[in-house]
Amino acid sequence: MPDIKKQYQELAKKHKLPDFDRLNMEFEIENIDETGFLLRSILSKIGEKVEFFLGTLGEMLHPDSSNIYSIQEYRFFDESERKRLFDIYRMLMSWSRNSIEVSLMCDEKEEAKLINALLDEWKTLKPELIRYFRKMKESWKVDTESKEDVGYLG
Repeated sequence: MPDIKKQYQELAKKHKLPDFDRLNMEFEIENIDETGFLLRSILSKIGEKVEFFLGTLGEMLHPDSSNIYSIQEYRFFDESERKRLFDIYRMLMSWSRNSIEVSLMCDEKEEAKLINALLDEWKTLKPELIRYFRKMKESWKVDTESKEDVGYLG
């Protein structure tokens, strides 16, 4: 890690990047193996996390009948929450595509700009993601069949 941190700090001075420890806390950049193009590797690491959330939210927003967990979680959200989750999904997909585009450009300055922008947006999005994932977790503590039966009794 010392090599990555030192290399990053030099790039941080040059491009006004966020603190290494903050970026590392959010996106685990100290685990990067390839440092030849460190900023591009950081974007790739951020992309891995974004792809994880895209996959999880995508399965929940468009449940497949073979994925009981996605159906369970889907039922637990009302229409306005699903709409907001889809808005988050769209935002994350935009980040993913933007990251791919910038990586293809091979422009260190653009990579640095995107890292700054993504971290700023992540700070805003993260609390909301935590709230929705807590709700997904809570969906497993509720007996949905009993809940549905109660609805038919009224």
